[in-house]
Amino acid sequence: MKSEYFKLALNNLKSRRLRSWLTMLGIIIGIAAVISLVTLGQGLQQAIQDEFQELGMDKLLVSPRGDRFLNVAQDQDVLTTEDLDVIRNVPGVQRAGYYVLRFGQISWGKEEFGFYFITGVEMGDSYDLLAGIMPVEVIEGRDLRQGDRRRVIAGYDFANFAGFTDKMRPGTNIQINGLDFQVVGINERIGNQFDDRSLILTLEGFKDVYDVKDSVDEILVQVNPGVQPSDTVPRIEQALRRHRDLNEGEEDFQVETFEELIESFMDIFAAVTVVIVGIASISLLVGGVGIMNTMYTSVLQRTKEIGVMKAIGARNSDIRTLFLFESGLLGLAGGVIGIIIGGSISKAIEYIVVVVLDQPLLSVSFPAWLIIGTLLFSFTIGMLSGYLPAKQASKLNPVDALRSE
Repeated sequence: MKSEYFKLALNNLKSRRLRSWLTMLGIIIGIAAVISLVTLGQGLQQAIQDEFQELGMDKLLVSPRGDRFLNVAQDQDVLTTEDLDVIRNVPGVQRAGYYVLRFGQISWGKEEFGFYFITGVEMGDSYDLLAGIMPVEVIEGRDLRQGDRRRVIAGYDFANFAGFTDKMRPGTNIQINGLDFQVVGINERIGNQFDDRSLILTLEGFKDVYDVKDSVDEILVQVNPGVQPSDTVPRIEQALRRHRDLNEGEEDFQVETFEELIESFMDIFAAVTVVIVGIASISLLVGGVGIMNTMYTSVLQRTKEIGVMKAIGARNSDIRTLFLFESGLLGLAGGVIGIIIGGSISKAIEYIVVVVLDQPLLSVSFPAWLIIGTLLFSFTIGMLSGYLPAKQASKLNPVDALRSE
């Protein structure tokens, strides 16, 4: 019996193809937008999570309390090299390093000028640890060496961005806050302008430009093999509180594992995704209203047909089920087409980002729960939108229906 309902509903929709397509349009747009946004978001989240886990399985970060971006490059001695020495003596810590970061005025060539991030790092453990969490892979020229006081590694964009008339190359002379330096290497592409338009200096060269004394912007810690970073966090906190004469709860620093950083990032990313998907879902509401309007119109146009069906024995439940099947099929068909279009948009964006823009981080993900859930949701939206028209159709008096024109 259910198969007969399906066939009748499908034939009715086929007989009104243009109206059916126009009715599904809102559902198609809404589902396509949701699918493309969610799949791109899922793929990006997974890629970033994998990257973080690969880099930080045995590492943690110590920084001034508060927003990391706002704390960096501030002229304040929240952390110092004395804190670094304390951390190095904490049980479970294999090695620790640090870096300092400031904005700087950079000029080179005849016309190029701007303000960019400049990182100062001590050669040895500090440089090795920095390279472990932020890709430092020289693709042209050479790496920094001990004693490179006035040498720098330049970010990828300085050598490749089309907007720069004069491209930096190994051997290019530049000025940082008016002091002369020479580029010895070009770093690989990282994928964001903050890193791809930044310079890395040895700590000695950095101190020629900035009066940082013993300031530390972030301490990088690597734990011993077999030690969990999360187990080392309370030891570091206790050692720093004792050294800085602070009570528990008064800390002006924070110790974070990469797992905590991932969790914080994912929470923010999920909140943004929910907002964006919520906005895109407005199209689903519009699509539901369109289905309801179409089904009401269908009831009015098929009044006599409903009367004939009732006259030959169709029950109210049969009429209601038929119209619910029609509205559900409209929603389901819109969902299927929306998934195809949304998936195609996602793959196209992935191709552009990965192949054209050379950013391997993005990878589209199509989890089964998303596809199945979307189909069920679109079918449910269709049936709910068609419930009131179906109910109205089922209550038509057969005699009055047969008399209608």
